[in-house]
Amino acid sequence: MSATERSSRPFDGWPPAAITEARKYLAGPRAKSKVRASVLLECCSRVNQTGHMDEKLKAQYAPVKSELYQLLLAAYCYERKIEYLGDRLQKESRAFLLEEMTALRHLSNGMILHICNLDDSDRSWSLRAMTKELGKMKDYADRTKQCVSILKVYREQINEFKTKHRNQFIAHRNGEDYPDPFALPDLTADFREIIGTAIRALECLWGARLDFGFHLGSQDPTIDFRESLNLS
Repeated sequence: MSATERSSRPFDGWPPAAITEARKYLAGPRAKSKVRASVLLECCSRVNQTGHMDEKLKAQYAPVKSELYQLLLAAYCYERKIEYLGDRLQKESRAFLLEEMTALRHLSNGMILHICNLDDSDRSWSLRAMTKELGKMKDYADRTKQCVSILKVYREQINEFKTKHRNQFIAHRNGEDYPDPFALPDLTADFREIIGTAIRALECLWGARLDFGFHLGSQDPTIDFRESLNLS
């Protein structure tokens, strides 16, 4: 097939789910580069074609998975708190609003730190550092090349959070003022796509689908964070 034919039929051979994801991304406001977006989804569609990571490496890179787990846990709690805030306000005092907005601010700050930690070049809990180390191993060369493309998109997605939030008033103190307590990031508009890209990057390296949840007890179902956040 010629380059022209490939460009006119970019999704040939992709699984149906990957095609759906690709079309949604390419139509979205964040797909500034259609070439880059296409590369991202092509990489994601290949996850099931690679072998699973061996148990020794899984243990070595457990901190990366744990960092992503903490991000999903915070995102789940953030969404639930916002979802039920209106109902709770009808039963609580005005002081409760102050308490809840402060809690939401710190949850969103924590999510931003987790998002940025996963992009750190020099930390054991970083997707970027994990990709760099695995890239030195012959058996992981192909999947790390794919992940590099995903992480380029990820870095672009998180840039505003890194420069205008983390660097200004969370991890550092470069800004003059803290943000308005009611000016909270929107999970759907600001966080969900970023979290989805982080999951796809780690799955690309892991070679398998990753599930994240919390088991409340024997009488309750396990909370599936991915399903709850529409990240399945």
